[in-house]
This record gives sequence, structure tokens and C-alpha cells, in this order.
Amino acid sequence: IGLLGIFTALLAGCSTTNSMVSDSPTNPGMTKIFYAVDINAPKTEAWKVLADFDNLSWTQGVTGARYLNEKREGLDMTRHCDLKDGGYIVERITRWKEGSGFAYSIDEASDPISTESYVIWRVMGNESRSRVSFEVHYKLKYGILGQAMNAMMARKKFSNQIVEFMGELKAHVEKRVS
Repeated sequence: IGLLGIFTALLAGCSTTNSMVSDSPTNPGMTKIFYAVDINAPKTEAWKVLADFDNLSWTQGVTGARYLNEKREGLDMTRHCDLKDGGYIVERITRWKEGSGFAYSIDEASDPISTESYVIWRVMGNESRSRVSFEVHYKLKYGILGQAMNAMMARKKFSNQIVEFMGELKAHVEKRVS
């Protein structure tokens, strides 16, 4: 499952982290996974990496990313990501707050991820440390079958992928400033 690859890539090897998996309180029928990682680098450096929207070279879960429109920042910027497992995902910016975060919708995916799904990234911190959080609200396609797949495997798999991905982000940002 391709999107699982992106999410899993985020969570491994992180120190001082917060993680939570729950039913989405604002979106009934959706699952919410939240993960935050502390990074030994300025907030501005963490933001630079995330704001470079078509550059996901720092994660092994994505083999390529490219813009799908003329936008290079802000609302409606859209990227296509090729995933390590052969799948793909198309993400479109729906909220943008320069220097501190953005949200994107999942407009299309090779996975059974519903297009109702979305992700929120936040960057907090100061000149020496930052905290980056990743929050996904997702729903699987296929009705009851999708719910069963989520309960039996997807939740755990997505959570593990997010841990790995966030560990890669932390290592990449810290390496840039060392």
C-alpha cells in the first residue's frame, strides 16, 4: 500500500516524540494519526525542508516527486509522489502559513486511501530547536471492507511508516545544520 510507505517512513529513530492514533474527533469514520518530533535545528531550517514541496529526497519512502501545476508555494500547489512500493499519491495544498505550516488534501492515490483524507504539517520552535508535527486524517475506500483493513493492518502500518518518515526528516534537517 503506497501511502502507507510515506506515512511509515516518518516515525523511526526519533527522540522526544509524541504519538497518538485515534478516531478523528472532527471527522467521524476517519482515523487520526498524530506524530511530533523534536529536531536539534532552528525552526527556519525545518521549514525550508518542508516548504521545498517537490523535494522528498530525504525519505526512502518516496522515489520521486514533481509539481503538477505552475504553483511553487502556497494554496493549490500540487505534487505527484512516486512511492517506493510502486504506488503513487497526488497531494494539493489547501492551507499555507509561511514559516509555520500547511495542510494538503489527498487528491488521488494508488492506495485504498479515500480522497476525503488530508494531512496537516506544523513547525514550531526557535533559533536552536524545532518541533515538527505531522497529523493525518484518513479513511480507506471500500466501506466495511476498508474499515476492517484499517482495524487489522492499515492503522499499525501507517503509524510505523510515520515513525520512520519523521526519523528521516529529523536526521536530514539536523545534518543540514551540522
